[in-house]
Amino acid sequence: MEARGNEEEAGVQTAIATVSLSGTLNEKLEAIAKAQFRGVEMFENDLLSFNGTPAEIRRMIEDLGLRTITFQPFRDFEGMPEPQRAKVFARAERKFDVMKELGCDRWPRRASAAATPARLEPRPPRSRAGRPA
Repeated sequence: MEARGNEEEAGVQTAIATVSLSGTLNEKLEAIAKAQFRGVEMFENDLLSFNGTPAEIRRMIEDLGLRTITFQPFRDFEGMPEPQRAKVFARAERKFDVMKELGCDRWPRRASAAATPARLEPRPPRSRAGRPA
């Protein structure tokens, strides 16, 4: 396991997102451990489809010699206009408790793909040359 030793010396941990694999959460975690990753990036859908608590998932992860690096519960978090922004922040507060149960303190913020009022404004018509008509 020389690769793991070098990772630890460099302060690097390999991890993979559960969304990257197919199967049940149990199967995904076993495959991640077998592939000698050090950590898991837990995707919310995997947590929701599991018939148990976040604390039980944490125990499964730790029993396999892994740790939860991040929890990915959000899409379209940043750049939201009100009132969506307030709703997203309220949801974030609730997810922090889940993160604590999973044993992680990081969550990635992915770029927003939601249609915001600024993105809904129609573009001016263009000519065939690609210039505004």
